[in-house]
Amino acid sequence: MLLRKLAMKKHRLREGLTLIEGVRALRTALDAGIPVEIILADEDFLGDPIAAALVARAEESGALVLPAAREVVESAASVATPQGFVAAGRVPRFELADVLSAEDPGMPGPELVLIADRISDPGNLGALIRSAAALGASGYVTTPGTVDAFSPRVVRASAATVFSAPGAEGVEPGHLLDELRRRGYSVVASSPDSDRELDGYEPPSRIALLVGEEGSGLSRNMLDSADVVLRIPMVPAAESLNVASASAIFLHAFSPLRRNG
Repeated sequence: MLLRKLAMKKHRLREGLTLIEGVRALRTALDAGIPVEIILADEDFLGDPIAAALVARAEESGALVLPAAREVVESAASVATPQGFVAAGRVPRFELADVLSAEDPGMPGPELVLIADRISDPGNLGALIRSAAALGASGYVTTPGTVDAFSPRVVRASAATVFSAPGAEGVEPGHLLDELRRRGYSVVASSPDSDRELDGYEPPSRIALLVGEEGSGLSRNMLDSADVVLRIPMVPAAESLNVASASAIFLHAFSPLRRNG
């Protein structure tokens, strides 16, 4: 069954599809204009008025709706307790130029983009994408070695934000850094080992926030290429924050929503 196969990255890449599970995820995908190809749903789900309205929206856009027994739906899901359906949606694809701002650094207003370097944990990447979108980042970029942003676990951890947040995946660091410089971004890295604190740093207009894998941190090339490396001030005895928590603090500090206000 195609839906079951979409839990694996190679099939998602080959088909250009990803799983959509949960009512909120389906609504978010439809609101973002994601083409929903297939909905496999049980009778209880199809009989619910809210669910029926979402299914009708998907059908109007060309989705194939397949009624099925609950056991069949459960066998196709990537979670133990699906909400009565499993769907497949077309994966949105963006180029780096779609995520970064235009070359003219004189454009008005602060801008922020998140760079996730070799983040292997799906929960962390999903949380990063969710925070970046909520705090006004224009999108996200991942480097090779980062988990697929449309794996079911990332989709869930992002609360389905991946369907609406522009993201360029697997961009080579050299090309990425060249484009950031060319477009006038200041590259700011997060590292608990830095001797410079986030407090007191005056953010420039355009910021690319670099965050790395929990434990190993940013790659040496990315760290050395940053314009500035900052750490979060913490009490001496505290353990370092995980990458999702630390990044949310940086994203809030650099948020265009705050700097516009």
